[in-house]
Amino acid sequence: MEGICLVSERFHGSVINYPYSNDCFVKLEKSEFEEVGILVGRIVALVCCLLCAFPFFVISVYNKDSSEPINFWSGDTSLKDKVKDVKGYNTEIAGLYKKCALFFLLTGILFVVFPIAGIGLLVFDCSVGIYLAYRFYKGILKRYS
Repeated sequence: MEGICLVSERFHGSVINYPYSNDCFVKLEKSEFEEVGILVGRIVALVCCLLCAFPFFVISVYNKDSSEPINFWSGDTSLKDKVKDVKGYNTEIAGLYKKCALFFLLTGILFVVFPIAGIGLLVFDCSVGIYLAYRFYKGILKRYS
């Protein structure tokens, strides 16, 4: 039986041997379980990014027409004294929050399509993106103070 090899596979803890021809070369392919696992990881990353985007979007939609200034950092009570035009300030801060939500949404979509690029954009969103959002916030606060 030249050219036939026995190939061993593990299936639920037991080893199965079966003959395989083609000069004893076994082509390794991804199993269905590996493909499902990769897809599940991408979906989990998408859900995480959506969970990050959701609060930004909710704050921007429901506080846009508020009579009190929208806080950038939680617990900042000094904004009532600083902001002169609350309506204009809230409109710009709501726009900033919508942009943050959009970036997290795009990051989640990118995770599904190109996971490595999604990781890079997520790192950007959570580091440089926070700094940029803070800088834009300071500019908005300066205009409306």
